[in-house]
Amino acid sequence: NIKGIQLEGMQSDKLKAKFSGESTVINLEKIELKDNVEVNISDGVEFVADEFITQGHNVSILVSGLSSTVTVENLVVANKNQAELSIDDGASVKSKFLRLGESKDASGTLILQGDKTHLDVFETAYVGSQGNAAVVLKDNSVFNVNKLVVAESNSSNSSIRLVSENSIINASSIVLSKSGDAQLIIGRGVVISDELILSEETGSMSALDLTGGTLKVKPIQKGLGQSTINLEAGRLIIQEINTSVENNGAVIAPGQSPGTLTIIGDLNLNS
Repeated sequence: NIKGIQLEGMQSDKLKAKFSGESTVINLEKIELKDNVEVNISDGVEFVADEFITQGHNVSILVSGLSSTVTVENLVVANKNQAELSIDDGASVKSKFLRLGESKDASGTLILQGDKTHLDVFETAYVGSQGNAAVVLKDNSVFNVNKLVVAESNSSNSSIRLVSENSIINASSIVLSKSGDAQLIIGRGVVISDELILSEETGSMSALDLTGGTLKVKPIQKGLGQSTINLEAGRLIIQEINTSVENNGAVIAPGQSPGTLTIIGDLNLNS
C-alpha cells in the first residue's frame, strides 16, 4: 500500500512505468501523471486508487489482459493538456466518476478494444467536460454507465464512435451535448439507454449518426439547442421522439410492448 505517487518524464526521455503480475495488488490514495509518461497496467495486476488523474502533455495509459483490473473512485483523463487511456484484451476498469477532457483546452481520448474488455462507470461519465474528448469502441468491448454526458460545457467538442459489430454501450441516461458540440456515431454495435437527450441547453449542438448497428432507447428528447438525426442504415428501436425525423435507410421499430411509436413532429421516409 502506497499513499500516493507522482510520475513525470523528461522531454527527451519518456518515463515508462509498468505495474504487472498476477496476484499483484497496488493500492494507492492517488496517482498523478505529469508530462511524458507511459503507464502499463497488465498481466493480471489489481490496481486500486481513490484518484487517478493525468495532468501533463504526452501521457498514455494502457490497461490490458483478461485478469487485469483497475478500480478507482475518480478517474480523470486529461485534467489538463492531452492524454489517452486504452483498455484492451479483456481488461476491466471500474470507476465511480469518469472525466475525459476536464479543463478548457484539454484533450482526452478513450479507446476500448478486445474481447471481454469492460469499462464500468457507476455514477456519471463526462466525455468532454470543458475540453475536448473522443471515445472509440472496437471489437467486443462494453461500456456500462449510469449517466453519460457528452460535451458538458460550451467549450467542448466531443464524440463517441462504435465501429465494431459487438461493441455495446449500456446507459441509464445519455445527454448528447449539454452545452457544447457533440456527436454519437453508431456505425456498428449497440447503444442501449433509458433516455437520450439531444442538445439540452440553448447554444448546444448535437449530431446523432446511425449508419449501422442498433440504437435502442425509450424516448429521444430534443432540448433547447440545435440537433441533427442522420438515419442512413442500421436499426432504431424507440417509443417516443419529440422532433422531426428523416429516414434515409434505417429500420425504425416501435419500442417495448405494445409496440407503439409516438413522433411529435414530422416523419419523412426517403427511398
